Amino acid sequence: MKALAVRVVLSLTLALVASSSTSQQLTAQQTSPEEYVRLIDRADSLGRAANFAEAAELYRQIVELNPYDDRLWLAYARYAAQTDKTREAFALERAIELGSDQRSRLMVRLAGVYAQLERPDQAFEWLERSLEDRYESRPNIRNMRQFEPYRDHPRFRELAGLVDEQTDRDEGWRTDLRWLATEVKRLHAGPDQPAHSDEYDRAVASLEARIPELDDEAMALELQRLMAMLGDGHSALWSVSNERVQFTSLPIDFYWFSDGMIVTAGDGAAADHVGHQLVSIGGVPLETLVERTEAFITRDNDMGTKAAAPSLLRRMSVLRAIGAAEGIAGAEVELRGPDGTTHTLRLSAAGPRGTWRPGPVEGGEDTTPIWLRGDSSLWMEEIAPQAMYVQYAAVRNPEGSTIEAFADSLYRVLESRDTRYVIFDVRKNGGGNNFLNWPLVRTLIRFEVDRPDRRIFVIAGRHTFSAAQNFSNWVNRLTDAIFVGEPTGSAANFTGETTPILLPFSGLRASVSSRYWQDSHATDTRSWIAPGIPIELDSDSYFSDRDPALEYILRRLERARIASDD
Repeated sequence: MKALAVRVVLSLTLALVASSSTSQQLTAQQTSPEEYVRLIDRADSLGRAANFAEAAELYRQIVELNPYDDRLWLAYARYAAQTDKTREAFALERAIELGSDQRSRLMVRLAGVYAQLERPDQAFEWLERSLEDRYESRPNIRNMRQFEPYRDHPRFRELAGLVDEQTDRDEGWRTDLRWLATEVKRLHAGPDQPAHSDEYDRAVASLEARIPELDDEAMALELQRLMAMLGDGHSALWSVSNERVQFTSLPIDFYWFSDGMIVTAGDGAAADHVGHQLVSIGGVPLETLVERTEAFITRDNDMGTKAAAPSLLRRMSVLRAIGAAEGIAGAEVELRGPDGTTHTLRLSAAGPRGTWRPGPVEGGEDTTPIWLRGDSSLWMEEIAPQAMYVQYAAVRNPEGSTIEAFADSLYRVLESRDTRYVIFDVRKNGGGNNFLNWPLVRTLIRFEVDRPDRRIFVIAGRHTFSAAQNFSNWVNRLTDAIFVGEPTGSAANFTGETTPILLPFSGLRASVSSRYWQDSHATDTRSWIAPGIPIELDSDSYFSDRDPALEYILRRLERARIASDD
């Protein structure tokens, strides 16, 4: 809180009242910025010592000195929460009025305080206001202990999304459909507002009329179609099986390489066909399969189709919907072998399979390319003279450390080794917490600015998504980094966030994009960050444990080294 002192430009007046043995009687006086800072330090010191009543009283005085800063009111609420719920509610209301960060969350917290004060009307009012303010964690409300006494109250049940047990299956799915449409309209942040279009309303009405004709797995897929209509990569129905819906898949994995969609793994008969190319499923050729599947793919750009289509083409409900299978028991898969001959496998459906991304080739662990090694989300290795490779596989703190600590360590290593080249690999990075990115971005800016002969490379691709896209956006804007590989999986400005929706009847979960991330200028309509050096992964390189993107960079660095020696 010491930084607040710079904001105190004018003398402020306060009649400081005696509140405890630690507070001396003061009369109205002019309070200098230095005295103001000492008051904050004293209040925080009391709070750390668990003297909450005294800390709260001192903050009551501080907010009278400076009623404009929401952080002061939140500190007041934090200490008042331990001793005086009425004061906590008052302080929270002031912070909300000032537009505090995460305002809707504060509204839910305030509703909980009023519930504890046994003032349900005010509690429900603030819950309703939080939802109008697009509170993003609605499923959490039902489990908050503060509202336990009101769990059976009709208004609370409506606000929390609790519904009575459904005895009728069709009515239950209608409840889920209406709830999904309501939450999507409340939360989706797409600037074109697709959730509020006539087309979306017609699709919802059409699906409601067809509920009796569809089995549970088909209903889940149709809900996914509605999410795909929102036009972004984060809004989706999660294909996690539960008691109501079982998601089934063919026991085979594909990856879309530059030379086709290739089998990378499988169970049973499929395991004998690794390296073979997908030709058709159920007699429907690959190009048509992909075209029909796009209706169910939530994506920001065409790289999202490349990332998601191989997984969806194993899902039995998808294959049935696009005419590649008659039911959900299995399907015929036509493959082309390395010798050019084609053959058809009859594969039976099994349990769901996870989204497949490139991993080490089975049996080739000793020669696995560096980008497919390691389990850590963030690590570094000197890969060539004066060249540091950094694997950034997820925007989350590494186990036992933090991204900020890693960024500091990275900079010290770069300086101590006189590093000229940094290679950041974000090909496997599907995102995480965007607010953790900044230390790494600052380190790269500093690395480049310190010496003009330094160079940053970023290897990106279709799975560079969400918070990894945010990272790539800032590096692209604020440095001269050279991007190598494929276009990224999101846009420079994109609609994102995995805000949860819990469907009350089926128990299925979805996520909706509730924030519009604008990391570039307002008129930047690029669908992705395009690579300065486009290099796609081909199946030959993958199965031979080669990495064409990194190989290109290392050849370039070697040429630069030879040129400098000459």
